[in-house]
Amino acid sequence: ATEALKLLAGIGTPLVGRLLLVDARRMSFREMRIARRASCEACGTRTMKSLVEVHPVCEVPMPSEDMPLPGEVGHITPRDLHEWRASGRSVQLVDVRQEWEFEAVRLDGSILVPLPQLPALAESLDPTQPTVVYCHHGARSFAAASWMASHGFRAVWNLEGGIDRWSLEVDESLPRY
Repeated sequence: ATEALKLLAGIGTPLVGRLLLVDARRMSFREMRIARRASCEACGTRTMKSLVEVHPVCEVPMPSEDMPLPGEVGHITPRDLHEWRASGRSVQLVDVRQEWEFEAVRLDGSILVPLPQLPALAESLDPTQPTVVYCHHGARSFAAASWMASHGFRAVWNLEGGIDRWSLEVDESLPRY
């Protein structure tokens, strides 16, 4: 409603071509640019003359929940990561623990990149892929995810509570240490 008032009254800066994302939990705001789709009646050709329900008005890919901004680290719970993987969502899993920890317990499909070796091994990872970094409890992985986000990785999340929390909330068959 405020956007319509801005346009009608000619005041303020309307969010034309942009989407404002508000995270009330973290009290943060960010903008996302929305590209026009040339064939869309609403935003492309602008030939829509009446309000009708159209599904979807635009097929703009929306960001995932808590999509981190470039240079920032998102946070994901074990349950949310489990749902992502169950839905078939592509995600690069990076385990930054030591080799003995990785051998003891790991998430299927994980890539071992011990934290001290991250700068040297980063080029073996795909910076364009959504990446979830984990460790034992989440401290090392947050440091690694922060480094990755500041070195060109587009979307990086830290697994809250690490593999220990995963074994408590998602897969109790995994050994804890």
